[in-house]
Amino acid sequence: IGSPCIETASIILYQTPDLVSVSALEDGPMEAGSTYRLKCDIYNVAPAHNLSVKWYRDNTTLYTDHITTYDVTPRNVTSSLTITPLRSDHRSLFRCKAELHLGPRGPELPPTAASAPFVATVLYAPEFKEGNISKELTPDRDVTFDCSAEGNPDPEIKWIYKPAHNLKETTEGRQKIITVTAATSANAGFYICVATNKVGNVTRTVTLVMRGKTSSVFVYWLPILLLVIILLVGLYCLCHRRKKKGEYSFV
Repeated sequence: IGSPCIETASIILYQTPDLVSVSALEDGPMEAGSTYRLKCDIYNVAPAHNLSVKWYRDNTTLYTDHITTYDVTPRNVTSSLTITPLRSDHRSLFRCKAELHLGPRGPELPPTAASAPFVATVLYAPEFKEGNISKELTPDRDVTFDCSAEGNPDPEIKWIYKPAHNLKETTEGRQKIITVTAATSANAGFYICVATNKVGNVTRTVTLVMRGKTSSVFVYWLPILLLVIILLVGLYCLCHRRKKKGEYSFV
């Protein structure tokens, strides 16, 4: 009878995380254009070196973190993600998912555990839906124009203009509306809209131009301009003629 056959078996037990959670390292809301870090805490997982952490924004994969710490006993693992949020990231859902990749002898689908979503609150400066515009005033006609902006937090809208007895300012929702009744030349000019919140401020201008004002000014100055040109031409011809006759003045 031969000696007994002894073979050593290597057994590794895997354990899916008890909990996976996402949080921000900085307190409070984020500001568009600034840099922040999110962390994913994975509690009581083994083996750690078989762990991959996937980061998502909504349904988009942002980054995969492969854990390299060798440990076959359950332990806590942390992964981090650096982001620079845009205004479009407001209310986006960030989450992480832990995956255990156990090789060809492991389960066909890797065991996973996902965090609850982290809802991003992103503050951003106001932005107008339209830029500077010019509107034509018709004498004795009414004209209306408005101003609104989007931002987080909601911006305060303010008009800056020259007051007039036939001008009224009203508010509808987030819009500030100016109505000019029976317009006169006194209403022509610049109307500046300012949108402000804690992140920043922006301005846009509405220019009111009285109909026919430009053409009437041109008609008024045209005869004067022609007269000046005629005088200059006449003076030049006179001087030129005197020089040809040998007449010079040193005064």
